[in-house]
Amino acid sequence: MDVEMVIAPGTPGRASCLRVHLVDEDEGKVYENMKLTHYTTSDGYVLNGAWNKICKDRCLMVKDRVGLYWDPVDKALHFSVRQRALPPAAARD
Repeated sequence: MDVEMVIAPGTPGRASCLRVHLVDEDEGKVYENMKLTHYTTSDGYVLNGAWNKICKDRCLMVKDRVGLYWDPVDKALHFSVRQRALPPAAARD
């Protein structure tokens, strides 16, 4: 199910942000108080906070595919690794 996540618009040229919890669906971990920022100049989103820790914990590499969805019931962003460019063991070597 697609859910639209509404983020309050920022001033033109400035970013707006939302504090979110990120739930790792694969590992059952919750990363609290992350910052999802929307940049109006590029119409892009950036997830800050523990993202580097998540990448390290999950051995994420360039070209790995992840899925994200907003759950309006628990008001959290959910995360799952969908496809790996390389198997995790090969990525560590």
